[in-house]
Amino acid sequence: MREKIGEYLDYTGSAFGEMWKCEFSRGVICGLAGYIVLVLLVHLVFAICRRRKKCAFLFIAGPGGNIAVSLKAVTEALRQGLSGFTQLEITRIAVYLRKKGYIFEVRGRFKMGESGARELYTALADAVKSRMRTVFGLDNIVRVDLKIEAYAGGPETAVAADADADTTEKLPDAEN
Repeated sequence: MREKIGEYLDYTGSAFGEMWKCEFSRGVICGLAGYIVLVLLVHLVFAICRRRKKCAFLFIAGPGGNIAVSLKAVTEALRQGLSGFTQLEITRIAVYLRKKGYIFEVRGRFKMGESGARELYTALADAVKSRMRTVFGLDNIVRVDLKIEAYAGGPETAVAADADADTTEKLPDAEN
């Protein structure tokens, strides 16, 4: 097995060496390597430019200047406004800034109830946007993300069990 691997490496090494001797092949290899490096650099630049930044304050343009609202005030206002959502126990609210506006991230534990997660998300996104618009006058919300950290299950269902029925089976004693 070791000999076969050695033969394969010798063959590929000699094939690569033969390709490197030819000027055209050398240009193709260098061009491909340069292209790969260029693609990686462009991807890195886009990743840096598109990242979102966590906010400590939300800045709202006012008539004479900006209004700075702390993340704590936003979180308290949202918790009060979202207290009607009994299916979601909110554990964390984060706000991120992108070039076009703010992204709200609501994390919590989901409990199945009258509606599913999609219906809950739709109602939650509308509630967050309307609460921020009415309380602080914030209109540039790009999106609202809901991250479900845990699932608490569905509504409790009562299962009737026959208390008199013996559901255990007796195993025969093992003989030694």
